[in-house]
Amino acid sequence: MATPLSAGDIGFTTFNADSIETFSFVLLADVDASTTISFTDNGWLSSGALRRSEGILDWTSGAALAAGTVITIDTAAQTADFGTVLAAEGSFNLSGGGDQVLAFQGSADAPSFIGAINNFSTAGAWQAGSDDSNETDLPPGLVDGVSAVSIAHIDNVVYDGPTTGGVAALRAGLYDPANWTTGSNSTTQSFTGTFTISGAGPDVTPPLVAALSPADDATGVDAAAAITVSFNEAAALVDAAGVTLHRASDDAVVASAATLSGATLTITPDAALDPVARFDELRLSAEYGYFSVESFEFAREELLLG
Repeated sequence: MATPLSAGDIGFTTFNADSIETFSFVLLADVDASTTISFTDNGWLSSGALRRSEGILDWTSGAALAAGTVITIDTAAQTADFGTVLAAEGSFNLSGGGDQVLAFQGSADAPSFIGAINNFSTAGAWQAGSDDSNETDLPPGLVDGVSAVSIAHIDNVVYDGPTTGGVAALRAGLYDPANWTTGSNSTTQSFTGTFTISGAGPDVTPPLVAALSPADDATGVDAAAAITVSFNEAAALVDAAGVTLHRASDDAVVASAATLSGATLTITPDAALDPVARFDELRLSAEYGYFSVESFEFAREELLLG
């Protein structure tokens, strides 16, 4: 049975757009022998679809491969040092003027993205308009710096960051543009390192809260507005009913509904909140990777809604 992968379960290690066009990636999760990952140089359009004017390559593992395995794909020869490569659609041709490689599972009509690298412009830049084939918007389900990286333009570039550590630490390194500064506009780059993943098995580090909206101590907030919590990495809820909003005065639970997309949790109260009450805590049970976080709590420090 093919291994379903989530956003951030791979990380790129090279991107070569001159002469010998190749790219490489490292597995951050074990895969079985029938696992397929699709790679495309089509950009993601702001309208919500792949451009579909370029190419798609399907890589199939062919054998069970462990997390830490690095795979290099020659896009012209359609070969890989592990597994097999099949041209699934169009012509895959990385441009020296800037391009992208997007990784996904599922169909091209409804892709489930697991990673992306973009070297069209400057570090951290994604092209919301995606006006030509060199550009891409940030694909849905991916988070810049967590499961997608946009680097300063170099035709041929290699990852030069950490190769030893836990999955979360390696993912953070692989998707940090500061670790993508070694390259050339004429010479093909090769990744020669090896990855040593410590603490193989369940990820026991819960996601961290990166931002809240409304912010702590905010005033004049729309009492009917949804509350959003941005984490530092993608997560998945064990049970939406495990997310509860509490009133500060009596710790009463305020009826609400929760949804989580990528790294953003949205809590929508069933009715407008009391405009003079304080709401000081959200409590949630969440799952990240294979690790369940029971009663993961964070304080809102008396957010005044009114």
